[in-house]
Amino acid sequence: MMLETRQRELLQLIWSRGPLSRSQLHEQTGIRLNTIGELTGELLAAGLLREAQSEEETRADQPCR
Repeated sequence: MMLETRQRELLQLIWSRGPLSRSQLHEQTGIRLNTIGELTGELLAAGLLREAQSEEETRADQPCR
């Protein structure tokens, strides 16, 4: 698979900063949110990314202390 420049940019950002949401990718790159969704969808389909549970979902699953 030949990666587009923006796909490489997203992968490099995720590699250097760790898991990021689509919204965070949008904020840090300035790429339109819809375009982020398309690019990440293609990377997911190619097996280069995988979905992760968000921190908010993780916290919601933990019991209150």
